[in-house]
Amino acid sequence: MANPNPFMAPKSPSVEDEDPLSPSDVLAGENYPELKLRMPSEAKGRDAAPPAVRQEDENLPGETEEGPAQERSPEAWQAHLVQFLKEGRISVFTRGAEQLMEGLESDRIETRRWSLETIRALAEADTHALIPLATLALFLGATGRCLNTEADEALQTLAEDCTALLLGAVATAGDLEGACSQLARIIRYAGAGGPALRKRLLASKDLGLIPLRRYFREGRAILESLILPLFRMAGSDGCRGLIRHLEGEENRQRRSRILELLKALGPMSGEPVKEALGAEAWYLVRNGLNLLGELGDPDSFETASRFLEHPDLRIRRAAMRAFWKTGGLRAAPYLVDLLPRCDPETQGDILVGLAQIRASSAVPAIAGFALQAEEALRVKAIEALGQLGQTSALPALAGFLEQKGRLHKIRQSAPVREAAAKALVALGTPEAHGVLAQAIQEAPRNGDRETLQKILGSRTWA
Repeated sequence: MANPNPFMAPKSPSVEDEDPLSPSDVLAGENYPELKLRMPSEAKGRDAAPPAVRQEDENLPGETEEGPAQERSPEAWQAHLVQFLKEGRISVFTRGAEQLMEGLESDRIETRRWSLETIRALAEADTHALIPLATLALFLGATGRCLNTEADEALQTLAEDCTALLLGAVATAGDLEGACSQLARIIRYAGAGGPALRKRLLASKDLGLIPLRRYFREGRAILESLILPLFRMAGSDGCRGLIRHLEGEENRQRRSRILELLKALGPMSGEPVKEALGAEAWYLVRNGLNLLGELGDPDSFETASRFLEHPDLRIRRAAMRAFWKTGGLRAAPYLVDLLPRCDPETQGDILVGLAQIRASSAVPAIAGFALQAEEALRVKAIEALGQLGQTSALPALAGFLEQKGRLHKIRQSAPVREAAAKALVALGTPEAHGVLAQAIQEAPRNGDRETLQKILGSRTWA
């Protein structure tokens, strides 16, 4: 006959198979070394009695001989338990925690649901420094056992959510090793369904709930020590859970934090990000494309190309950046072809991309574009010619410095001439020096001669 409670230790227990949910007496106060009792003055004033001498047999709210009164909502019970901790009433808190875990073993489905919901509410409470790690670990063992024994489908889902939540809470409290050990035990007793269960737990949005909440609050100070280790353990499945948070997060700063985390996780976030590009939310697609560009994975080149002519400008621009960042010189012919056909914002992105990938073959196309575009884009195109560092751009740059007619009338605007001068300086060749020096000599004294002279003197020429 199969053991109805696979978390209970066998008759001849080994260290490996020891029951993670120990008997109820482990909930005694001495088993909470991380819980520091508050001084009387911190509880109810200087004249209040010390917590240690408070009445120890005080009942839990609504408690009867049959157990806790479940007409009180899980949230209300959670609030009472947290208050007991704040006041140093450990024996009452531990009795309440004990009853919650006993409730998971009840024959009554309502009791099991109430216990799960209360444990979830307690774990979700923004009290990471108050609820003892030992309690979180015991709850994790209990919900993991419930997950493997619960017959009701809805409660099984709730137990799975609670288990994922507690895995993240235990890891973020500083015991990643303990969380991994509990996870391995849960998966082992799940039998043939273990691999699928592990995937669901690690991809659960609940896994990241407590870690992200703390990360948003404390920032990079805990990124390397607590947050990244957990999600590196969770791998690509953990990244999928993070993307679910990204999709539902309305705060821009928090979205940036999640993106920062996904970027720090490197290649393991690549596939989950690609999967997210099919989302309906435009900002998730844009953020996904931006992230692919930051990761720089060459295999993402084709993925980014599918969004180059997306109807949403925001997505199209993100795709353009991801395209050249992942494709490098492979992207140059496509960018050149798109340059005259895009909106001005995207044209600016293309010019930046061509310059960044050092696309020497693009010099003629950029020079031709600079002759016809509006002034702001002309300046960007000329700047790109200088950044390319190709001597083949010299004739075009010289043309942007030309003057003609009587009274030294300037054919090009001052911004265009300045951009051309800076591009010549960027080239840095003797020929470029000669072209710029000649332009300065021909410039009218009441024109831009002084500005061009300063540009010429901004570097030491060979």
